[in-house]
Amino acid sequence: MEPILEMAKDLAYAIQQDERYIRTQMAQAAADEDEELQGMIGEFNLARMDLNNEISKSERSDERIAELNTKVNDLYGKIMADEGMTAYNEAKRDCEALVNYIDAI
Repeated sequence: MEPILEMAKDLAYAIQQDERYIRTQMAQAAADEDEELQGMIGEFNLARMDLNNEISKSERSDERIAELNTKVNDLYGKIMADEGMTAYNEAKRDCEALVNYIDAI
């Protein structure tokens, strides 16, 4: 294996041992297992599809679009305020900062 590839492999291994990476993985697993959060995400995705479908209709209802837009925004707010999602986003942000710092070097 080329020396640079070996160093990249070593760096990847070191990142996987970093507490920021581990915390991100744990937070993601917890969010994935949170049935209530996953239910909200599923409902959000369906509402977003309904909104996109309504917008693409040739004879669309502005009232229905407004209703669906409100539903999508409300669900998004609930998802982002969820404790598990907040923990995941914070951990992900910290891990991404590490990767960006490495990239800058």
